[in-house]
Amino acid sequence: MNVYERISEVARTRGMTIVELSEKSGVTVQSLNRWKKQDPKSGNLANVADVLHVSVDYLLGRGNSGQLSAKQLTLANSVDPSATDEQIEKINEYIDFIQNKKK
Repeated sequence: MNVYERISEVARTRGMTIVELSEKSGVTVQSLNRWKKQDPKSGNLANVADVLHVSVDYLLGRGNSGQLSAKQLTLANSVDPSATDEQIEKINEYIDFIQNKKK
């Protein structure tokens, strides 16, 4: 997976288009599209990483550096930020139940 594909995937999990990412990061759509074939400038890549809340290393494919996968980001973003500790615990119990069911 190249830098552009990884950026596109993370943006999609955050419900963001490339155009929206461009506007929020200050990196032009043309520059983002060039990253399909060329390495990005470090400053631009850092801006995009900040907007997406991931590390530059993650975008460069240097391991997950403690970052969440795209699926994990989708799950995390779907939880109401005002959820109580009790609600979070119930969500975790359900996840454990589903994972144990697969075994």
